[in-house]
Amino acid sequence: MKHLGVTVLLALLAGSALSAVSEHPTAVTHTAYGRYERYTSVSAADLTARDVVVFVPEGAPPAEGYAVVYLQDGQNLFDPNTSMAHEPWAVDRATTEGHYPLIVVAIDNTAQRWPEYMPTSAYEAWPDAVKATALGTQVPPIADRYVDFLAGDLKPFIDTHYPTRRDAAHTFIAGSSMGGLISIYAMERHPDVFGRAAGLSTHWPSTTNFALYGHGPASADPTLALIANSTVDTLAAQLPDPANHRLWVDYGDQTLDQFYAPYAERFKTQAEARGWGASLAVRFYPGASHAEPSWRARFPEVLNFFFAP
Repeated sequence: MKHLGVTVLLALLAGSALSAVSEHPTAVTHTAYGRYERYTSVSAADLTARDVVVFVPEGAPPAEGYAVVYLQDGQNLFDPNTSMAHEPWAVDRATTEGHYPLIVVAIDNTAQRWPEYMPTSAYEAWPDAVKATALGTQVPPIADRYVDFLAGDLKPFIDTHYPTRRDAAHTFIAGSSMGGLISIYAMERHPDVFGRAAGLSTHWPSTTNFALYGHGPASADPTLALIANSTVDTLAAQLPDPANHRLWVDYGDQTLDQFYAPYAERFKTQAEARGWGASLAVRFYPGASHAEPSWRARFPEVLNFFFAP
């Protein structure tokens, strides 16, 4: 079955916070998995407007409310018509088939994807001598503003309009590639809001200056390792208390994922030194590539990790 053909609309007024929003969308799409409500032109001051789709599973809500997962790159999650290579993550199917009491908030990316998804503190830790090279054609990050928008504007709207469990232990955030980096950063910047985070194929090298990648790890410019190690070290140093947080990091060995192994293991070593044991999952998937089908295949494992007792 096609996962989504959503036409729901609801314009949110621009401003420093989401406001003046109708509680009843003018259109709702249903599939066998649940209902999808699309909010258009969602914005806050100084951020690019984007669409947000909220997926709610079929059936009555649990008495205690739903957990919520905030997912980056929303275009790739449900709908083959908007997904890369027409291959969605199918998070609606994973939620339904796994019987997870979960609302999915799919946040579209924008033309500002890299500056929104690049953790500001990691960028600031890069040596000044490599910043211009690492930026390439990009502008400096605005990730602090983006994650503050998620935590301070979008989450309160979702909690007001949907039957949610509002505590951090039931508020998740996840993404792939750069979306994985920003999800880790969001939990670090707002540990009282996000209690679970996941970075699938976490893009530790960070830069979109692909000249630095060469034809593979063996021919990569040494600057790439410098950037990646700096990003790893910064995010590892900022991890919150593992006693009440969980983090999933994974990688494959094909396409862009072939670069990630040393950095994921470096992150694991540093996290474990800071007390992250069972609260941290670092997974390697041989044969997996940097693409939606790989992330779709293992997303149910991420949900299981989030919901495990």
